[in-house]
Amino acid sequence: MRFALKSYHYILILAIINAFTFYQASLNDWVNWDDHNYILNNYLIHGISFSGILDIFKTPQVMGNYHPVTLLSYALEYEFAGPNARVFHVTNIILHTINSVLVFVFIRRLLGNKEWAFFVALLFAIHPMHLESVAWISARKDLLFTMFMFSGLILYVKYMENKNWNTYLLIFVFFMLSLLSKGMAIVFPALLILTDYLKGNISKKNSFEKIPFFALAIIFLWIGVKAQRTDGAMLPVSESFTLNNLFFSNYGLLIYFVKFFVPYNISAFHPYPGLDHNVIPRYFYYSIILIPVLIYILVKSFKKMPVVFFGFSFFLISIAPVIQFFPFGKALYAERYTYVSYIGLFVVLVYVFSRVYSKISQKYVLFKSVVAQIGVFWLGILAYITFTSAQYWENSDTLWTNVIEKYPNHYFAYGNRANDEPDPQKAITDYTKCIDLNPGFYEAYNNRGLKYYQLRDFEKALQDFNKTLEINPKYVKANINLGMLYTNAGKNQEALQAFNRAIQSDSGNELAYFNRGALFLIMNDMNRALDDFNRAIEINQNVHQFYEERGRTYLILNKKRLAKKDFETALKLNPDSQKSKKFIEEFFD
Repeated sequence: MRFALKSYHYILILAIINAFTFYQASLNDWVNWDDHNYILNNYLIHGISFSGILDIFKTPQVMGNYHPVTLLSYALEYEFAGPNARVFHVTNIILHTINSVLVFVFIRRLLGNKEWAFFVALLFAIHPMHLESVAWISARKDLLFTMFMFSGLILYVKYMENKNWNTYLLIFVFFMLSLLSKGMAIVFPALLILTDYLKGNISKKNSFEKIPFFALAIIFLWIGVKAQRTDGAMLPVSESFTLNNLFFSNYGLLIYFVKFFVPYNISAFHPYPGLDHNVIPRYFYYSIILIPVLIYILVKSFKKMPVVFFGFSFFLISIAPVIQFFPFGKALYAERYTYVSYIGLFVVLVYVFSRVYSKISQKYVLFKSVVAQIGVFWLGILAYITFTSAQYWENSDTLWTNVIEKYPNHYFAYGNRANDEPDPQKAITDYTKCIDLNPGFYEAYNNRGLKYYQLRDFEKALQDFNKTLEINPKYVKANINLGMLYTNAGKNQEALQAFNRAIQSDSGNELAYFNRGALFLIMNDMNRALDDFNRAIEINQNVHQFYEERGRTYLILNKKRLAKKDFETALKLNPDSQKSKKFIEEFFD
């Protein structure tokens, strides 16, 4: 039976379903996985101005990614809503709803069937593997690059009909915006060719039209790899490639297929397996069978079932940049990587189901009803898992507790849960567990040292900071923390040596200069203190404490006009700063 609904009815249904499915996500708070670095502590997005926007586009990478359009969206929200997590969550849900509509429009124009398009868009909207991209504020880049990319794909279908060059240029603009939102948009030119294939539009002229798109994709591929390597998330090929990567990537691909149907173990983090003498678990080797299976499907469907070929190819092309053949990051696979790629599998599923259902309905009326009920039940289960799993993203504690429940023998989640734990003793317990599971994870020693420092157990804090530097002598944070500990203990020379080591390791670290400047202030070396405060402010002009301490230094040097200017700047950055208010009232009123 075909539904006598118009396109706007389907769009309205999608919007309502999205609102209900992601309601829980709209109530969530920030999490300590990238949210602080992208938004809360990112001076690039705190304040909208022309120069600030230029800085966003000129900054080569933030957290290993070049995505200025995404940062600009954060900046606009922060300007009007401040650090209100719910506003950011609602924006993500709105963007996901827009993307669901764009998927519907694209598939309808591509396949000419509203019902198929609706079910593809519905699966896209509610699938639990897409939750991460919506519920995680820092995954905004997935939502934006998808929005721009599918806007371009929709226009391309139109361009195939009218060959209007204004449309062609607009497609290119959307491609550029998609790339500036997330580097995974480099697959767009290949998806254009895939669209040509499905519409029977392959020709030499059409292929030449893709050259500018491929050229831009190559440029952004280079930018993306450089950004990842700068951040330390990706090693050179000569250092990162091993034969194990083949099995890791195949296993990850297999898991994506399995979780398409059975989305179990929903988690923010899926680690690599533990290796026994650098040998991966045996079941990873079995995943290699997936390669000939996929090749067989693609070869068989190329001429006989173009929609099936399109769907599988769409999936493989979209997932290719992130299947860990060349490893980056700590995760074997990630749910957010299915946000676009699963659309291809949704197309295959809806197409095949529709064909089978149509044949069944002609011969087996009773069985037809059973199949329909199974399909509706499966969709309901998907929506339910998505709705209930949104609670995992409520805050940092719930996020990492869920990961620990799924992977209790992996160190990473214990350290991250401890990072936002307000109780120092509980945090120390988690850090200790993290260290027991991975004794070489130096960041856990450093962070545990901070908790001991908070408890005024300076001896254990010193031991942990020293252990951190024993493992990684160039770890800047540990040298800064060690310098602060020595400063408070009155060991000025030892503190100075620690701050100097921090600056030698990272000459662009503003906190190293700031803390060394504070030490010089204690040592009554005002000129050197002023130099360091100037350098800290030169690196980062958005920290009010930097101006306060420089203002104090100017006061001591009897440069009251400059001191007042610094205190006023500090108050602009933080109107609640009592220290700046006190200095202004005491010395300038």
